[in-house]
Amino acid sequence: MRGSWWCRAARLLAASVVLSVLGLGALATGTAAAAPPPPPDDPFFVPPASFADATPGTVLRTRDADLSVLVVPLTGIAFTAKQALYRTTDAQGRPAVSVMTLILPKAAPPAAGRSLLSYQAAEDSLDPSCAPSYQLQTGATGTPDLVTSVVALVSQLGRGGAVVVPDHEGPDSQLMVRATEGHAVLDGIRAAEQLPGTGLRGRATKVALMGYSGGAHATASALELQAAYAPELDIVGAAAGGVPTLDAASIRGLDGSLGSGLVLPILTALERAYPELSLDPLLNDHGRAHRQRTRTGCAVTVFSAPFGRLADFTAVPDVLAVPRVARIVDRNALGGAAPVAPTLVYNAIQDDLIKIAPVDVLVDRWCAAGANVTYVRDPLGIEHTVAGGAFIVTALQFLDARLDGTPVPSGCTRSRTAPSAPATPATCTSRRRITIRPRVPRHATVRRIRVSVAGARPRTLQGRRTRVVVDLRGRAEARVRVVLRVDSVRRGMRLRTVDRRVYRTCGRNR
Repeated sequence: MRGSWWCRAARLLAASVVLSVLGLGALATGTAAAAPPPPPDDPFFVPPASFADATPGTVLRTRDADLSVLVVPLTGIAFTAKQALYRTTDAQGRPAVSVMTLILPKAAPPAAGRSLLSYQAAEDSLDPSCAPSYQLQTGATGTPDLVTSVVALVSQLGRGGAVVVPDHEGPDSQLMVRATEGHAVLDGIRAAEQLPGTGLRGRATKVALMGYSGGAHATASALELQAAYAPELDIVGAAAGGVPTLDAASIRGLDGSLGSGLVLPILTALERAYPELSLDPLLNDHGRAHRQRTRTGCAVTVFSAPFGRLADFTAVPDVLAVPRVARIVDRNALGGAAPVAPTLVYNAIQDDLIKIAPVDVLVDRWCAAGANVTYVRDPLGIEHTVAGGAFIVTALQFLDARLDGTPVPSGCTRSRTAPSAPATPATCTSRRRITIRPRVPRHATVRRIRVSVAGARPRTLQGRRTRVVVDLRGRAEARVRVVLRVDSVRRGMRLRTVDRRVYRTCGRNR
């Protein structure tokens, strides 16, 4: 039976990754019923007056949800969905609310009860209308990550399990605020376990967590907070891929990169959680205008200033060095506690958005604190979005084994680990001149290539090139390293990839 679900999941993965790369978020397969109003206008999101007296995870109200726009019906799986407003806790320990969507197969639950997968979508937005609870009912046109989440839904629903998708940023869209997201995830699981008629077994329910990119931050936040905040949950495994660690070093790493437009939205979200950050006096007019632009719109909006510099938006030389900012960034960074559950961490070594060095540091901290971590450093992934497809396959295999009760080796393991260069064995060549086809993201147009041979000063090649000729004559080294730094453009977005090769001189090439 499982093989058939894996075949369906694999086919959906191929389709969903293509949709995500093309920026087509819609999952629609038919005509859905009228969607509810956006969260800011939806009375369902307004908590009852006495909500603060409830314990975290308490269900405050429920409603049926129409998810007929999902592609899941194409698999033949019949399912139902409910949404619940539940009590949670904000970043400063005060009562708050959030909404979760629970998806259940109509088939009878397994004899041992249903397992529960908490899927954290990469909401990556300051706009409440981008919340998964709303996007799941409107076709996910603003949250492309929900396209690839269909694969996780198929795998989990196909085994008779349930899926909960929390609005982990909360009604105020507190993007990547560790305590807000972690509490919302854990309380969303508590709420799901309380609902009657689901086939879940309350606190005895086996739970798995999964998320990529912004969803990985929410997943990791929940894992770090679980021991102190929700120790009763039976979390048997978790998978987080492309994890933004959000320490000062990783935020600085975004500056000037493809994801540089994320920095101000992250600081804005931190200010929503911690008003004492007081960001506005630290910005110049350009920064205030950019901040206003990113208050609306979904994931793509926060990437609206690629390769920019934070200093271009601020009235101070280094906003991250301002004491109140530094203090809150440090408070929010991942790494303050270790997961209790066995955890898979995945990151592409050449990820163009989530650099691997801060993830290495995070894993080292978790392992030093006694966590059980399987760390996959993928040498083949060169682009953040495409690497997400590899993560989903790896994550589902890992989580299926945990939900089935298969033991995982204790301690920390690292697999498919490769040094940053090279990712492949050295190639033997006897040619004096070799022709290399640079590896570039699909559908990208090359604008410039900088070529460095054996550590020498790079030469720059301009224009749309598909091949690079490298001269190896006169090389005394047994192994020659060639590094190609490729600047390209895809759909108006500038990209930069690094292609490393090693050639072993042999025969008569000198």
